Amino acid sequence: MAELPAPRVRATRLPLDPSTAVRLAVAAVVFWAAYDGGLYSVGSWTALAIVVWWAVVLGLVLGLLPRGAPPRGAWITGSLLAAFAAFTGLSGFWAAGADAPFQGMGRVLLYVGVLAFVLVTSGRGSLTAWSDGVALGIGAVAALALLSRLFPGALQHDQTALFLPGAHTRLSYPVNYWNGLAILTALAWPLFLRMAVAGRTTLVRAAALAPLPVIAATVYLASSRTGAITAVVGLVVFVALSGRRWPALGAAALSLVAAAATVLFVARQHKLVNGPLESSAAAAQGHVAFVVVLALCVGVALVHAGLLRLLRGTPPIPSRVGWGATAVFAVVVVVALVLAHPVRRWNDFTKPPPVLAAGTYIENHFLSTNGNWRWQYWQSAVDEFKTRPLIGRGTGSYEAWWSARGRLVGFIGNAHSLYFETLGELGILGLLMLVASFGTGVLVAVRRALRAPPGIREAAAAVTAGFVAYAVAAGVDWMWELPAVSVVGVALLGLAVGPATTSAERTVAGPRFRRRFPFALGTFAVLALLVAADIYAADAKLQDSQAAAGRGDYAAAASAAGDARRLEPWAASPYTQLALVYESSGHIPKARTWITRALAHDNNDWRLWLISARLAVKAGDIPAARTSLDQARSLNPRSAIPTATG
Repeated sequence: MAELPAPRVRATRLPLDPSTAVRLAVAAVVFWAAYDGGLYSVGSWTALAIVVWWAVVLGLVLGLLPRGAPPRGAWITGSLLAAFAAFTGLSGFWAAGADAPFQGMGRVLLYVGVLAFVLVTSGRGSLTAWSDGVALGIGAVAALALLSRLFPGALQHDQTALFLPGAHTRLSYPVNYWNGLAILTALAWPLFLRMAVAGRTTLVRAAALAPLPVIAATVYLASSRTGAITAVVGLVVFVALSGRRWPALGAAALSLVAAAATVLFVARQHKLVNGPLESSAAAAQGHVAFVVVLALCVGVALVHAGLLRLLRGTPPIPSRVGWGATAVFAVVVVVALVLAHPVRRWNDFTKPPPVLAAGTYIENHFLSTNGNWRWQYWQSAVDEFKTRPLIGRGTGSYEAWWSARGRLVGFIGNAHSLYFETLGELGILGLLMLVASFGTGVLVAVRRALRAPPGIREAAAAVTAGFVAYAVAAGVDWMWELPAVSVVGVALLGLAVGPATTSAERTVAGPRFRRRFPFALGTFAVLALLVAADIYAADAKLQDSQAAAGRGDYAAAASAAGDARRLEPWAASPYTQLALVYESSGHIPKARTWITRALAHDNNDWRLWLISARLAVKAGDIPAARTSLDQARSLNPRSAIPTATG
């Protein structure tokens, strides 16, 4: 009997090629980070930190991650950032309280973890996939944000109006902070320009400019001047570093024209911009704006496609023409700066902001050169720095400093500048670590971009431009405390200095260092994982305690707060929660015991003294109440807290 022929086995093909999978995975993570309120809550960013560091540990143990050391520039950049994280935590030894330093260290360790993860997973040849993934994720965030305004009621609105009712017209969803949303979306500008200049096909290059009108409308509706500055910085740096400067300049100019047309149209939809946002007029204008913005997106893509076809095969422009154009541009910039009256603009920046009419707030604020109190915030940070110039007063101390000695009335939790706040809280040493890390990264990234081969130069220029734009934005707003933005910024830094942009850079040491690096990274990862897990668990227990107290289950509330105290015995927050639980349940003596212990861990928080005064009144201890009330008043003298005698 003849043998039957062996069945033919078809090779199994993956539904996605690796580069596409990377793009989709990166885009999904970026979108999730923004959608989860910008990862602002402790539970959100610690969960991401646990995932990132756990992935590093498992990857090293299972041999899934490269065993070699990163390039020298990347190793130095990461080590300096890790040192800054350690110094942030160590400041708990001289700060008034240890809560903020420990959480601050955990947040910086998240950024170190993202940097490390990018360094060990973004190998050679993956740069464009990572860059495109970040761009697509941010583009989706911008589209969601804009749709939430154009179709009010169709999407969940942000929570900003709950605590800042006067700012509800500024677009914030889903990040829940207008400048955070605008800066995040603006970081994608150079990444989309890279796709427009060096995309794989003409269709990709043409379509790459389509999201930019959406980003421009988002930045404008957020009324974010910082977002606009971020976009311009990213654009300029990308064009300067690009190996195809004329195509890059042409794409950048076309994107700016489309952005200007978008903003000019949206600005004329007064109800859509300034509200009332729930009105039928705003809804009608939103529907019209959707059609127009969509048309602008399609239009800029078609124009770019036409220009690409028209200019195909044209000879390169001589370098002398480029230098001449640069000189003309420089002269125009200088003349524009002179005509803008820089001294007058600086005076406007340093003055307290004027009261803007509610009906025209967005446009008036967007075109204003006033600093919106930033100059006063920064001056206060410098004043704090002068008291302890070497090591500062500890992470988180700026809030108490402002309450006691700030230049204005009102609550402020940070200095609206990573660098000024670091100077005040961690002194010269802390600022040097941070600036050295960022500065090393920028120098390495710029050198890499300028030396990169043609295949990856545009991508290297784009991720470098994105990080430089982030570093500038972090200097004028509190993006360091909004992890969704900083995670993207640090990821771009990792791409710019990591193996994705180099092929032969020497490491810090020889073979011995390369062999020991995985063990050192694994050890650090385990320690960082423990820190993140502790912060996450303690915060979860405090949330459980507050929820239990809200439903009247005081036994469960006290138990959960006690668990948080055992997880973080150095922190004042668990003791404070125990005091509040026992106060709510009517056990005033126990409540006073716990608030006393909270004050032992942080005696510089006026709110704890106010709680102490309230408990003393309930206990009938008037002298103690007066003492606590006076202490609260001394720590926050410009608030409405009455004196004990007044």
